[in-house]
Amino acid sequence: MSTRMTVLIDDTSSKSGLLHEHGFSCALKLPNGEKWLWDTGSTDKFLQNAKTLGFQPSEFKALALSHGHYDHTGGIVPLYKAGFTGPMYAHPEYCRDRYHVEEGKESRFIGLPPFTELDPMPKVHRVQGIHQLAPGMRMVTDIPRIKGNAQNINNFYVDPQGTTVDPVPDDSCLLLDTASGTVLLLGCCHSGMANVLTYVQEQAGVTKLHALVGGTHLLEASEEELDQAAKALTSLSVERVFPGHCSGQHGLAGLAKRLGDKVQGIGAGWSHHF
Repeated sequence: MSTRMTVLIDDTSSKSGLLHEHGFSCALKLPNGEKWLWDTGSTDKFLQNAKTLGFQPSEFKALALSHGHYDHTGGIVPLYKAGFTGPMYAHPEYCRDRYHVEEGKESRFIGLPPFTELDPMPKVHRVQGIHQLAPGMRMVTDIPRIKGNAQNINNFYVDPQGTTVDPVPDDSCLLLDTASGTVLLLGCCHSGMANVLTYVQEQAGVTKLHALVGGTHLLEASEEELDQAAKALTSLSVERVFPGHCSGQHGLAGLAKRLGDKVQGIGAGWSHHF
């Protein structure tokens, strides 16, 4: 049995008739038949796409969060209102205050939306380290930041004044053991590509990566940062790379320049069996 991934929302659309927005959400159908959600985008648009693609909120067993930024959590309240009753899995720091602060611009709150409209409140399982969520699926959190490796936390702070940097400690990813091989599903990769891949290699025993899917946060990466990301992927003999969301056209083109036809962009409606 294969593992099926379907992107419900992304910054672009891969199929006509689907909505897009700045955000990411992916539906997973595991070999045992369970359906899981990975993130919820910025708004309820992912639910509209899900309906178009044949998914119902009530059929998902659980929701796992890559981190607490609004473009991955903004659809949580609409999801529960639409009939989803499962628990959430997230790093303990997913609900911290967080702001985007940039010189010359007004600071913006970019954290988790309030759950005050929900009754009962969602059940949340706090995940740290590497934790098995389902057969063949592990959530990877607490990714160490190695000196010299790029990480993607520019302009992120825990206060609107921009005095305390937010290193996005809740940044997480999913490791899936599929019929095709090991697949890594990202949210935004704020920890940095080299740091994530080093961690899954050293702590999760990954020696070869069939595919990487999701946001790489390489949309404004330097040539050196793109080189580092490509080198890290090559070190695990990656076969396919499917960048989306915060990868941007710059990141997509940069990876394709270095890795060739292994790289293929994704958008809302993209679906693949692994």
